[in-house]
Amino acid sequence: KQWYQRRVREGQGDCKELIPEFFYLPEFLKNHNDFDFGRRHDGRGVGDVMLPKWAKTPEEFITKHREALESEYVSNNMNQWIDLVFGYKQRGEEAVKALNVYHYTSYEGKVDLDNERDPKKRRALEAQISNFGQTPRQIFREAHPRRMNFSEAASLPGSTLLHILRAPALKANAIQIGTEDNPIIFVGVSAGAHTQVIERGVMDNLVTVCRSGVYGIHNWLARWTGNHPFYCEKDTQMEEGVRCVPGPIAPSVTYNLASLIRLSPNGKTLFIGGLWDNSIRTGKVNHHEIISEGVLYQHKDVITSLQLDGQYLATGAKDTTVVLWKISKKTGAVKPHPLAILYGHNSEVTCVALSAELDLVVSGSREGVLLLHTLKMGTYVRTLRPHNPPSAMIVTFVGIAGTTGNIIVTGNVPSSTTKGLLHSVLYLYTVNGKLVKRVKLEDVTTAVYVEGDRMVVGGVSGSLEIRCTNSLATKHKLRLKSGVISISIDPRGQHLFVTTSDGKMLIITSTAKPFIKK
Repeated sequence: KQWYQRRVREGQGDCKELIPEFFYLPEFLKNHNDFDFGRRHDGRGVGDVMLPKWAKTPEEFITKHREALESEYVSNNMNQWIDLVFGYKQRGEEAVKALNVYHYTSYEGKVDLDNERDPKKRRALEAQISNFGQTPRQIFREAHPRRMNFSEAASLPGSTLLHILRAPALKANAIQIGTEDNPIIFVGVSAGAHTQVIERGVMDNLVTVCRSGVYGIHNWLARWTGNHPFYCEKDTQMEEGVRCVPGPIAPSVTYNLASLIRLSPNGKTLFIGGLWDNSIRTGKVNHHEIISEGVLYQHKDVITSLQLDGQYLATGAKDTTVVLWKISKKTGAVKPHPLAILYGHNSEVTCVALSAELDLVVSGSREGVLLLHTLKMGTYVRTLRPHNPPSAMIVTFVGIAGTTGNIIVTGNVPSSTTKGLLHSVLYLYTVNGKLVKRVKLEDVTTAVYVEGDRMVVGGVSGSLEIRCTNSLATKHKLRLKSGVISISIDPRGQHLFVTTSDGKMLIITSTAKPFIKK
């Protein structure tokens, strides 16, 4: 506080900038190891950083710093900072007008240390540079253009900035595809597998898979004419029930069905788990069918969860292990030899999450324990036990928020008031394993989707909530007529797909009436 008041607000000679940790690492504000940093002039010990009144925890402090950095105000004024540091106001008359002049030794090309023969003068110059820094190289000679704000960028043709999870209002459009006895457990858009051109665009494939393994490949267009936010033409062959994904899904898998099937980022390969023979099967998606491509065996029991991130695949199974695989960039096929086999759980693995960017794998189990490993080496990092005792909770979902690395966990625990009933609890951890928040949910969770700073939570009674992954605060609430089975989002981020226990697929948009061809 004293440094900020004296040096930043009142002083003219201090030009320090915040280090990157101020925007992503709350742990650096706490003296976790109890190091002795001495005492202040009033006798108090130097320990944790004292936070301002507007932040109750280090996590809240970092979150608000990052929100400020990513705010519209910063976007609108970033060009002025560029002009001062890298641009036309760095030197010359414009720098004088902007009060942006520094000691001459800080500018590039003003000091030639290699040709300085006087040792004392050389040491003095080195000390000056070391203590006060150097001005960056001047890159721009003219004023830098202002960055477009969100509303301007979102109004451009083809913009995908209006993400469905940040829409001010939502509208659900229902399509009956499955049945109550055979509901949809997976929905994915096969982007890039274009099929035909209609009035206003190129059609993609919308892939759906039922509990029985029956699949459909529907014509899909994310944008269409007029007030229609999408176009969907149902696959008539799905009603015949003769086309199934490779290998039947084992009846012993009764929960978290949405995590048994994944579609590759290019939309051309389907990865299938939960099969009776404990295998992973892959199928190639085209306009008419899914063609069986390959099969891999590694687990000794049925696979219960399958997750993709870029070129990496993680599978968890009832045999208590997690297997890491690498996907070939050239062919899109899973390489036959696994990267690593992760051990440590004492009961079946119920869910898996991975992040290639953070080099992290998180797995949850029926015994209520979460294990963190590195993705590329499979090295054990730490164990998390959200509930006490851990065995009283079944971990049903784990996710990693890509923007912050926050770990989202849901679990089912017995009700304290009604015997035989369960309730779900939502947990928020930092990437370093600190519990930030715990929220008891009103509904028993059946599906969760995490993307960036937003997450969608669906329940057995039809609740659907959009929450913030930084605070678990609720942003939107919807009440559906049937229980939620799966949640996914199209590649453009403009449509939310929710399948329910009555066999319907809900396409949730932020705009008006769609065009559905039956």
